[in-house]
Amino acid sequence: MTKIGLRSLELQTLESLVKIPNSVADEATIVNFSRRDSSLSPNPRQGVELRLQLPDHFSPFQLEELLRQSRLLIEDPERLDGLKAESFLVGLDNDSGDGKTLIVFVLVELHGWPAYLHMRETLLVQLEELLERIDLYEITIGVSYSTSSEQLVRVPDLLRSAVNADPYLHCVACRLLKISACSYDHELEISSSYRMQNDFEDSIHRLHQRFIMVLGENNIEIPFPSQTLFVESLHSKA
Repeated sequence: MTKIGLRSLELQTLESLVKIPNSVADEATIVNFSRRDSSLSPNPRQGVELRLQLPDHFSPFQLEELLRQSRLLIEDPERLDGLKAESFLVGLDNDSGDGKTLIVFVLVELHGWPAYLHMRETLLVQLEELLERIDLYEITIGVSYSTSSEQLVRVPDLLRSAVNADPYLHCVACRLLKISACSYDHELEISSSYRMQNDFEDSIHRLHQRFIMVLGENNIEIPFPSQTLFVESLHSKA
């Protein structure tokens, strides 16, 4: 804000100088995306705000991981093309009526509209990749009803060992989630310290291969979904 008058406010935006009538400002929410301070830096400190709609199926564990890893992302200049956030806020909103929303606000020192757009695009891509990663942090694996009680007791440890075989993956929890129509379903909660998204996705590929191998070595079957098909001949209806 550069000036407060009797009838209007004067704001310096990223693009131009804007005057807002006091009658409008009284009922409006104004977000300050840029502010200058008394430092010797010639560049303004500009705010970047992003809101990302979250999948409805995200569990509390996934939401906690999303918040934690979003903060780690913003604190890492290498992942933001060398731009360092002077301050930032990360939170969740559930007031939109469309489900939960991730809210990220970052204050950085930038100069010019192209730099602002580049920062916004970089942060958006990184957050979208993070959402894909968090979506893979919960894995459900079913084992067949032919699994003996002794084998069933060992399944969580077998699955956990497959995750922890990768030093950049960590099994937070593994439990028998439910007894479904054709299997005993186990849910794993995992986290990752991979920096690059491609490396993480490759690790998930190898992880699923290890799941298949370790269960096969212990004669534990992953069942196919089963169904019964009834075929009635046309002659029987006549």
